Amino acid sequence: MEKNERLAVSEIIEDLTEVLHTITGETWKYYFGDNYNSTDFKNTMDNIDGTVTTLRKSIDRLAELSNK
Repeated sequence: MEKNERLAVSEIIEDLTEVLHTITGETWKYYFGDNYNSTDFKNTMDNIDGTVTTLRKSIDRLAELSNK
């Protein structure tokens, strides 16, 4: 694997780790947060939407690397 490919894989791993942490954190707030209200729910959905975008980009980058 070339240096650029290793760097790309490393960045993808960082992105996927961030996705995991965001989803875990939002899930924790939903199930264990006190007084979870509609504003909290909207913020959670916004965070998840951003996380889904990151996940899609990571999957696309992995697909590109696998096609090399």
